[in-house]
Order: sequence, then C-alpha cells, then structure tokens
Amino acid sequence: MRLTLALLLLGLFLLSAASPAVADDSKTAARQAYRRALQHYNLAEWSPALASFTEAYRLYEEPSFLFNIAQCHRQLGHQQDAITFYRSYLRNTPDAKNREEVQQLISRLETSVAAESAAKKAPPQEAREPVGPGAIVPAPIAPPVVEVRATEPPPPPDRPRLRYAGYALLGLGVAGLAVGGGLMGAASSENSALNKPAAGTTWDQSRVNHMYDLNNAGLAMIGVGVGLAVTGAVLAIVGRARPRPQHAGLAFGVVRF
Repeated sequence: MRLTLALLLLGLFLLSAASPAVADDSKTAARQAYRRALQHYNLAEWSPALASFTEAYRLYEEPSFLFNIAQCHRQLGHQQDAITFYRSYLRNTPDAKNREEVQQLISRLETSVAAESAAKKAPPQEAREPVGPGAIVPAPIAPPVVEVRATEPPPPPDRPRLRYAGYALLGLGVAGLAVGGGLMGAASSENSALNKPAAGTTWDQSRVNHMYDLNNAGLAMIGVGVGLAVTGAVLAIVGRARPRPQHAGLAFGVVRF
C-alpha cells in the first residue's frame, strides 16, 4: 500500500514538472506553424495558409488564429465557414479592437450568402430554341459583387489649446532665464565692487547681504525658468504631434501572433 502511494505521488510530481515544458513546446510549435501560415498568406496561398493556421490553433489556442482562419476561408470563397470563424473569434475575444470591422464583414458575407441562396431557389429559365448564325444573343447578367473595403478611422483632433499653453510656458521660461541671468550678473558686479573697494570707502555688510540676495534670487529664477521652459516645450510638442492613424488593414490581412 505504501509503495503504491509512493509511486502515485512520484507520478504526480513528474507530471506537474513536465507540464510547463510541454506547454512551452506547444507554444513554440504553434509559433512555427504561424510563421509558415503567414508566408503562405502573403503569397496568396490560401489553402496551405488555412491548414497552417488551423495547426497553430490546435497547438496553442490563441483567439487571433480564429480570425486568421476566417480570413483564409473568405479568400477561398468559403463564405459560411468564414462567418462561423469570425463569430468564434468575437466570442473568444470580447474586447477585440476590430469588433466593429469584423461585424461588418459578417454582415456583408451574410448578405452575399442570402443572395446566392435566393439565386439557387429561383425557378429555372424556360428553354429557348437554338438560334441561327447572326442572331443577337443577350449577354448574361453578372451576379452582384460583394466588395469588402478596409475603413480608416477619422483623423485625430487637433489640440491648439495645449500647443498654445506650451508656447506661453516656454516664453515665460525664457523670460525667467533672462531675469535670473540679469540678477546673477548684478550679483557678480556687486561682488567685484566689494572685492575692489574705492579709496576711502568702508566695509558695508548690507551690500554683502544684498549681493547674496541677488545671487539667490537669480538662481531661483533660473531654476523656475528652466522648469517652465521644459514644461512648455513638452506641451508644445505634444500639442503639435498627431498620432499615426490606425489603418484598418485587418479586413484584408491577418492578426499578428
């Protein structure tokens, strides 16, 4: 009984120790399958890409693979399968950033599937007598084409108030630096005068105190000027910078892993 219990505990320990390694191996294999799938997808080899994305998902259940599988089905014309995997992707990714775009794809594919189903259910046209040479034969009407286009978000809003506030602070910072420099210069001049007193003058402690006051005030103004200038420069840069628009390329591409 004790031997059996010991063997059971040893087996559980070995299994728990091997689990992380197995998980890492599965993720590595999934990444390799994903890279193969991406190469196939970029080469418009939809069937091999579909097989490799499916293999990657079996190895590592990353929800983005479901979106990629749906993309391959859509490229292959498997509209109902594409709808199924788009829905599975949204179900497994509640906070998907491209949810609205995927829902639009589903809606368009459903419209196309419904149109094809209605066309199949339509009664066949009556048989016509063969026409002779030189007769005018009407051209067949092509079915409607469902075109899926990627949409781009609106341009980011301008931020003039932030930019103007930055310019104002930058100007105040420069002014503070100028005032601080002037006070430091006045303190330096006063120090020179004290070190080389004119003939017949006596030592005046109040002038020494005034020199130190000027020097301290100059240092303080320079510190304030630097802080205002740096803050103003940052605000001006942020106010002028516009974030790069996020192109909605997922309507034609795949999700990166």
